[in-house]
Amino acid sequence: MQRHSLYFNVYNTITLEYLMRSFMPRSGLLCSTSVLLTLLGAGVVTPLVLPQHAAAQNTAAAKHPAESPGAHVVAQAVATMPTINNIPVYPRMVTDMSGTSVALDKSAARIADLWFAHNEITVMLGGAERIKVTADKPVDLPWLFKIAPVLHTAETGIRPESANPEDLLSRQIGLVFVPTHAKAEELRRTGLPTLDAHYITLPQMLTSVDMTADALATPYAHLIAHQYREKLDGVQHLLQTRTASLPASARPRVLHIARLNPLQIDGKDTLIDAWLQAAGGRNAAAEVSGNHRPVTFEQIAAWNPDMIMIGANAGPLAADSPLRTLTAFRQGKVWTNPQGVFPWDRYGCEVLLQLEWAAQHIQPNLFKDIDLRQDLKTFYTQFFRYALTDDDVTRILAGQPPATP
Repeated sequence: MQRHSLYFNVYNTITLEYLMRSFMPRSGLLCSTSVLLTLLGAGVVTPLVLPQHAAAQNTAAAKHPAESPGAHVVAQAVATMPTINNIPVYPRMVTDMSGTSVALDKSAARIADLWFAHNEITVMLGGAERIKVTADKPVDLPWLFKIAPVLHTAETGIRPESANPEDLLSRQIGLVFVPTHAKAEELRRTGLPTLDAHYITLPQMLTSVDMTADALATPYAHLIAHQYREKLDGVQHLLQTRTASLPASARPRVLHIARLNPLQIDGKDTLIDAWLQAAGGRNAAAEVSGNHRPVTFEQIAAWNPDMIMIGANAGPLAADSPLRTLTAFRQGKVWTNPQGVFPWDRYGCEVLLQLEWAAQHIQPNLFKDIDLRQDLKTFYTQFFRYALTDDDVTRILAGQPPATP
C-alpha cells in the first residue's frame, strides 16, 4: 500500500480561496498568489512563516535539501515571503475555559504561561516572544527551547503553585494562563488578567486553542488556530472512519503508564483515554478516573493489558521489574511514547501526532499507509515554523532530546 502524508491530503480541504481571503489587506496581511501556489505545489501545508523565523527556516531548508521534499522550493518561497501581521489588537474581552470573561488590554503583550502543557500552544500560535514567565525549563522540554530559543530570556520553571503575584505584576505581566479555575480566580483577585486554559477532551482542547488565539489577538494566531482545527478534525475523521466498524473484541486493551516509580497510570476522563479510544483501543484502566493515578503491580497484572504504552517521562524500567513478566512485555507489545516540543501523550498540541502514532501501534493493519515521519516534519514546518532533519525526527520518535541545545 502506498504511504502518504495525512497532512497534505487534509490541508487541501482548506481552499486557496480561504487562504487568499486570510491575506486580504483589510486584515493587514499580504501575500502573493504565486507564493501560495508554489508552497501548495511543493507539498507544504502552510505558506505562513513569522518574520522572525523566516531567515532560520530558509537556512534550515537549504541545509537539508535531500531530507525534505520540495525543500529548495520552500526556501525560495520563504525568502520572498512578505511580512505576516502578528501585531495584537486590544482591548478585547476573552472568555476562558471556565466561562469567565476577562478584559485584556495592550499590557497582554507580556505573558506568563504557568501551565506547562499550554506553552506549546502559545508558541504554536506565534506568541513565543511575548512569554516573559514560563512554567517550563530547558532541562525538561529541550525541544521547546530549541524551536523557540527566545524562551531562554524568560523566567523559567514558574508553576501556578509557586507563582508570586507581586513578582508577576512587577514584571508588567498583562496576561496569565493557568490550568485551573481556582488559580485563575486567585490571580485575578490580585489584579492579574488570568485565563483558565484547562481541557480534558479533544473538543475542549480545540476550544482552548481558539481561546488562546483570541487572547493573543493577532490575525496570525487566529489563522493558525483555524488550520490546527482543520488538521485535527481531519485526523480524527480518518481514524473514526477506519475504526468505526471494529467490534470490542478487535479493540486491544491498552494500559498507559504515566510513571514507573511509583507506578501511576491514566484512566478514563482524560485526554489519554480520548486518544487511546480514537486510535482503536480500549483503556485497560477504564475503571479508574483521572491522570497519574497510583496503582499496584498486582492490579496491573489483574487487568493483564494486551498492550502497554509508557510515557516518555515515566522514568527507567528496572531490569528486574515484575512488569516484564506481563503478557504484553513477553509478546513485544510495549512502547515508549515520543516526545517533541511536549510529550505527545499528554496535553499539548502534538496529541494530533499521538493519534497517528497510537493508531499505527494499536491497529497496525488499518494504518500502514500513514507516513508518520513525513507528517512529523510537516507538522513542525506548519505549526512551529521549524525544519526538522531526519535525525531530529528519529530522536523525537524515540523520546530523545536534540543532538545540540
